[in-house]
Amino acid sequence: MIILDATTKSLEFKLLGAVSANELPFIAAWADHSATAFTPGHTDGISNGTTAVTAVAAPGASVQRQLKTLMIFNDDSAVAVVIVQYNNNATIRQLTEISVPANGTLTYTDGEGFRVINSAGEVLAAFDPDVAKVNVAEVITAGWAFTQEIDAQAGVDISGGGLKVGGSTVIDASENIGIAGDITLADDAWMGLGAAKGRIEFDDAAVDEVNVRDALFGVNIATPTGQLHVVSGAAARVGLIVDTAATPSQPVVDLKNNGTSRVDISIADDDTFLRLKTYDNDAGLGPRVMIERNNDGATPAAGHVTMFDKGNQGYAVWPDDSGDLRIHTGNPTNANDGAGIVVGDQSSWHEGKTILGPAISAPDAVRDVAALVFEQFRYNGTGYQQWDGTPPIFNGLVIHDRKDWWGKNMGPHQTPALNELELFARYGLTIQSVISEVQALGGFTWL
Repeated sequence: MIILDATTKSLEFKLLGAVSANELPFIAAWADHSATAFTPGHTDGISNGTTAVTAVAAPGASVQRQLKTLMIFNDDSAVAVVIVQYNNNATIRQLTEISVPANGTLTYTDGEGFRVINSAGEVLAAFDPDVAKVNVAEVITAGWAFTQEIDAQAGVDISGGGLKVGGSTVIDASENIGIAGDITLADDAWMGLGAAKGRIEFDDAAVDEVNVRDALFGVNIATPTGQLHVVSGAAARVGLIVDTAATPSQPVVDLKNNGTSRVDISIADDDTFLRLKTYDNDAGLGPRVMIERNNDGATPAAGHVTMFDKGNQGYAVWPDDSGDLRIHTGNPTNANDGAGIVVGDQSSWHEGKTILGPAISAPDAVRDVAALVFEQFRYNGTGYQQWDGTPPIFNGLVIHDRKDWWGKNMGPHQTPALNELELFARYGLTIQSVISEVQALGGFTWL
């Protein structure tokens, strides 16, 4: 019950914000009571935006004015927030602040208080003007339904068993939404822009999955340019961390092409190697490369790279204490390990190698020479010509179907020196002369 019992008291209302198109009309019905009379009356008008409008004026002297009904219709195209207030000689006492949907009506009825009715005639909420909020202590049954919207200027608190929303629901979060507690979703449910747009999907599987679908995923970046784009937020911050379990049995990273594994990256639990492995089309063994170090702190070995061929044979490559690069089928055992073959400052030029040397016996040398094939060779260089200007022709030997001068493997792109041919023959070569020359030099062997 609302009663105005002094000439300085009146009932007013205003809007929280400006209307979109139309002000809100209202009507009020009231009755005056005095010692000798009962006089009903009414008032009507429209709102004036955020400026208060008198809905029920103050009564006359010695008269009490009792409000029977107040109805404010939202003739605007948007939700209107209506504030009803008590004015006692310029002292304002707010009674209620409530949202009214477009084409809805805020009503006050003596004995029932304030209510909001939508355009379908459904009651959306019931308020007592002296109560700041509505507490629903029991289950809202089918007879209670929020069919339009809940516009909570101060927020909505839902406690108890939680909130379950069925069907297609749109939440207009023009301001922030704070959620205290957990949100549980059904299997394969998602949140995002649409069924075929960027979304986060939750899959209840043997190992549950959270999937980002139909979108580029960026970390610390507004416009990612890759499927996963990570930007470190500070110079001292690691961009990406992959932490495996102890003694991992699977690669840390598996790079695939159209679903087929092509390269994987593995690490050891003792930090001794980083393995890069490529797959072939057979059993998946494939060549691989491992960047390693010795895991014995007492006898540290040189860092080395181990390369495996298709047959799974490993070859370790490392620098020794002399700066030479070595290759060996075993890993180095210390920082100065000298095992294996030196790979580095070597030449394929025949003069850098010991090719000729004494044989075990002259007959062995003779048999070796006799087994060779004789052939004629023409020297094509212009710096070595005979007195008549023609190039000299020499007899030579053929070893393993390639023309190697006197058993010297000089390579396919090297030019023989003339004096090496002249050592044994100038214009002709016979078996006997070869035997004599070889015996005189002590023979030669293959090294």
